[in-house]
Amino acid sequence: MEDENGFEYSSEMKEYYKSDNVATKYHEAFSDDGSWRHKLIAKRERNAIETLLRKVPHETVLDIPTGTGKLAPVFADAGSDVLACDISENMLQIAETEYERAGISDARFQVCDAEEITETIDESFDVAVSLRLLHRVPTEVKRNILTELGRVADYVIASTAIETQFHSFRRDVRQSVLGGDERDHCYESPETTQEIFSDGFEIISSKRVLPVLSQERVYLLQPVE
Repeated sequence: MEDENGFEYSSEMKEYYKSDNVATKYHEAFSDDGSWRHKLIAKRERNAIETLLRKVPHETVLDIPTGTGKLAPVFADAGSDVLACDISENMLQIAETEYERAGISDARFQVCDAEEITETIDESFDVAVSLRLLHRVPTEVKRNILTELGRVADYVIASTAIETQFHSFRRDVRQSVLGGDERDHCYESPETTQEIFSDGFEIISSKRVLPVLSQERVYLLQPVE
């Protein structure tokens, strides 16, 4: 799917995250050996997920995309039974190690595209968690993924990035000074984000990950008829 800016999600994002090198670099960036900024964001993301998870039943959890298992310590503390999914087999291999390191020996792992959850997984969950995905996908893909999550879970916890003039300027300055990721982002305004996340859902709560330094906000949603 191509968005209005010419961004082709399948080729530019899906294939990107299937790379062995990307899985390794992603894991290193958010590990204890990563930069202070990445470590801080990872910690705050875990805190946000943990806070929202405590508000709802969470005996069974779908973690998609699990990435390299960043949220394993959260689910270990919550005592959740987890199905961890990702489009990348390389990410899943690293995630298995992280789940075991967190003390979760009975987690299950499965390759799954977040747009095709109901075609791949024949079970339901107390809560589906989707961290660090929606800010990378076009608007209609966001809607499709949220719909899929809502079909298999009683609650959905999902993060996205909110675009503002301040964050757009901050991102441009950081890019010109420090370089780094030049891939397209699919950020929406606060108003558009509110509309997307309330389409078929009740927004129960939300939490900013890191004010000023990050555009990321995590939402707790409940599907509605």
